[in-house]
Amino acid sequence: MTRSRNAALRWFGGCNTSRTTTSPSGSRLATNPDPEALARIHAHIDVCVECQECIVQVTRAMRGLDSDLMIRRVRSPTPNAPTEPAVDAPRHGAVVGRYVLRHRWGSALRRQRRDDEALTLFESVLRVRLAKLGSQHPLVANCYTSIGALQYHRGRTLEARDAYLAALPIDEEALGRNHPDVARVTYNLGLARIDLGEYQEARAELQRAFDIWLATVGPEHPNISYVHTGLGTSYLYQEAYAEARPHYTAALAISEARLGAEHPQTAACLVNLGEVELAMKRYPEAAASDRRALAIFEKAFGPKHPDLAFALTGLGKAELGAGRARVAIEHLDRASALRSSAEVLAIDRADTQFALARALWQANTDRPRAIVLATAAAAAWRDEHGPRADKQRREIAAWLAAHAAP
Repeated sequence: MTRSRNAALRWFGGCNTSRTTTSPSGSRLATNPDPEALARIHAHIDVCVECQECIVQVTRAMRGLDSDLMIRRVRSPTPNAPTEPAVDAPRHGAVVGRYVLRHRWGSALRRQRRDDEALTLFESVLRVRLAKLGSQHPLVANCYTSIGALQYHRGRTLEARDAYLAALPIDEEALGRNHPDVARVTYNLGLARIDLGEYQEARAELQRAFDIWLATVGPEHPNISYVHTGLGTSYLYQEAYAEARPHYTAALAISEARLGAEHPQTAACLVNLGEVELAMKRYPEAAASDRRALAIFEKAFGPKHPDLAFALTGLGKAELGAGRARVAIEHLDRASALRSSAEVLAIDRADTQFALARALWQANTDRPRAIVLATAAAAAWRDEHGPRADKQRREIAAWLAAHAAP
């Protein structure tokens, strides 16, 4: 992780975002919205939207971008639909209403992984909210949190950490230090700090989130599972495996109890447990966890979903560690194909590439390809930050120095 991330952290990515391509209303997000619809959005979005009918017309123009959910928020808000915090000053109604809408549009773009467009919108909203509402308004914190989530999933962990740090004191002042939404920010801040190698600070943030959620949602809530996963990862990356493993097993137990043995989050917990078993050189146990995770992912998503690559890469590494390089190649080749998409984070792809390079070399199969894969993995880690990235760069460089032709 700096970011060859642990599957549960990646799969759910914190408590303020989802990796699905379906809105909470169930409407499917279109990959390529109608250009004319986008033009209508630009035409409408800069007019006064105090009038609810105006908002409805704008959201209708946003078909494929979460319009069903947004229209329902205006007409008949439901308990399950996320809402914007109320605006205190009526005189800001037109401006704030317009930028609430723009913020939601940015969120829809982020779910489509149109990150540059989403970031531009979020930053535009932030500038207006700062100017009109002041630096301590909850809507400003909401914007910082959205920017933090977007930057985190882009691998820009420094920017994510700074955004969460900006949001936290505003939410503490507005909501109170022990509010569940404050726990959400500290949790995500903790994840960012893990990626940056700030392990002690990360554990402090995660422990605070744990304490708040334990008091507000109880010990068996999925949020507690997420915190255990984060704490486990902070120890894993410090090579404190004995401390990491109990957190991963606790996360798995909660997920199985609350979500079920066949839930994808349970599979993500199994991948994480397999990762620490692999680090402890317990190859049969690691392989067993990853095989079970793979079966769950395949049942949930089908055989071609990129998240299968988490389990396949772990399984390939376990087989490689056990000395079965040719078996490892089968799993790692499949994982590599699943991670060939541009939407996959480069360091996830690099994780698979380097494992496959080692398997190919050990099996004495297509060694020139092994060098190409390891070189590509090295390039992916080049601009990452933190001790985890430093370790990966050193490991790949040493391997290439020992195996590449002079």
